Amino acid sequence: MMKGCQWEQDAGMLRDGQITRILHQAALWPIGPTVQEVPLDDLDLLASLARQHRISHVLSQWLAAGDVAVPATLSQDIRRDTIRAMAHAALLARLLPLLLDDGVPALVLKGLPLAARLYGNGAARGVGDIDLLIDPLHLERAHAVLLRWGFSPLFRIGPAELRPMVKDALYRAADGTILELHWRLSTNRHVLPWHFADLWQARDMVPVFTITLPALPPLHLTVYLAVHGLHHGWERLRWLADIALRLNDHGHCREALALADAAGVGAALRQAWWQVAASWGDDWAGPPAPAPVGRTSWLCLLVRQHARCRHRPGFRAWIYLRVIETLLDLSVARGWRVTVEAVRLLFASQSDHEETKVPGWCRPLLRPFLLLRRITRPDHVSRRGR
Repeated sequence: MMKGCQWEQDAGMLRDGQITRILHQAALWPIGPTVQEVPLDDLDLLASLARQHRISHVLSQWLAAGDVAVPATLSQDIRRDTIRAMAHAALLARLLPLLLDDGVPALVLKGLPLAARLYGNGAARGVGDIDLLIDPLHLERAHAVLLRWGFSPLFRIGPAELRPMVKDALYRAADGTILELHWRLSTNRHVLPWHFADLWQARDMVPVFTITLPALPPLHLTVYLAVHGLHHGWERLRWLADIALRLNDHGHCREALALADAAGVGAALRQAWWQVAASWGDDWAGPPAPAPVGRTSWLCLLVRQHARCRHRPGFRAWIYLRVIETLLDLSVARGWRVTVEAVRLLFASQSDHEETKVPGWCRPLLRPFLLLRRITRPDHVSRRGR
């Protein structure tokens, strides 16, 4: 029996209790309950919400297992995702060796390898951007390779200037594919501070279609998924389903928790564990989640507040959401270094560097005024209000 779901109150998302329950049951496929009753009049709405939450493929499989006709729109989404996934695989099959030849080993984050590990199908999680993780020392070398290969950077300052402020940079391929080049797993360099060389040595080689892709080691991937989902307030059901499938194995859950505790993000993984148990209840057969206490309880409160305000229109809601996201960043890991770095990042903005030409030493002093100027622009406020 599914308990209270954080998406039920979100405007424009999963507002109806029955639809919420059905989509949750489908998202837990293949370890969740089978189809019991699906209102045929709501199949198009289910397909639309599945597309939004990147679970079209699993919804299709779940419906087919219960002998329910798959809506045509859902079948079209799956075909589109499959074509895009195969195109991404072909691009990675060419790009990764080029990077490696230039001394830039790269791991594929989430995406195709995660889908293949969870479902045996590289397209099963939906297809968005391509995310690669590299050693931060190789950033400028990787940047040069991408430029030679026809990628266009979607930023207006050099990689060396970008590196201290953010964790990734965006590039666009000639066919429109977006590639996110990560040099850290978190914007805060003291959150998940694993050395790339260690991750590369322990990498997981995952068969996807006709190729094999290097991915994060399994335990590190689970911890990363928990921190990533928490940072975004578990806004997408896809992310919560990922962690539910990863934590379903009792041994893996125990070992991932030990790794998370060693990295200082044990509260983040416990919050994800509790979120899964609270969202699916008895439908999820994983290990029982302990009641949230201390930092974990605080993170649960922040996630609930994030869910309540993230789709509300207007400037006030945007400010409130920013405050919650800042508190999440400050609370995701323990340690004074995490806090100091989070405060530093409040005064370091990629947009400020791209839009203003002032000496670097005075940027922190101007940061509050530059932030106020940017968020009060009419186009920015209207964008947040949509």
